[in-house]
Amino acid sequence: DYVDQYLKEQETELGVERHAVLVPLANPHTAPVLLELATAIAGKERGHVLAVVVTNNFEPLADKLVEHFEKNIRAISKWEDTCEITLITRRAASISTGILDIAREYEADQILLGLNDPVRGQVELGEVVETIIENAECEVLVYPPPVTDPRCAKPLASPRRPRRRSTSQ
Repeated sequence: DYVDQYLKEQETELGVERHAVLVPLANPHTAPVLLELATAIAGKERGHVLAVVVTNNFEPLADKLVEHFEKNIRAISKWEDTCEITLITRRAASISTGILDIAREYEADQILLGLNDPVRGQVELGEVVETIIENAECEVLVYPPPVTDPRCAKPLASPRRPRRRSTSQ
């Protein structure tokens, strides 16, 4: 495969192993954030982001969606402090199987997954994320969606005892 051969050549030329972060893309709204985070995790010098679009065997590959992701990748690739980003599209029996196969094939060091928006304040991993976490041969990072509704925010710490209200007026 051309991409695999290219990565091996890069490792040889640079004298260091590449750090590959695989990031599956499905949602055009979260793709820029996930790509930016993946490039920061991978690192500029030896990093490589594998941006992956997987569809199951029964769904057509959404050309418009892939074009959108290509635009995101081109924009991020123009930044000075970014690493190489490669877009890989694949059809598979299931989304999670396709992602795991690509991670093994390209020897990903990490997989960065985004979560769906919480429903009624409940964050659920979902079947794809759970399957990848259970079966990945590399580290899996999960990025929660940003909190857009302040009512969903949860405190990280609270005082040990409640504040006392002053009774004098």
